Amino acid sequence: MLRLNRNGTVPGDNPFVGQAGVRPEIWSYGHRNPQGAALDLEGRRWVNEHGARGGDDVNLIARGGRITAGR
Repeated sequence: MLRLNRNGTVPGDNPFVGQAGVRPEIWSYGHRNPQGAALDLEGRRWVNEHGARGGDDVNLIARGGRITAGR
């Protein structure tokens, strides 16, 4: 998942800003076939993902890492 400002620049507090060999716009990784995303009332990011043979789920996005199960 990427995170950008409205003007296309990278927010300075993104988790990989300044790290060699990593794109600074990356917010999180490890997603599997995401189909939609939303913010909850606390501003947390959620993504629904679809598995190849079932296993669909909804996950809370972890800053700088993989998703955390939120089924």
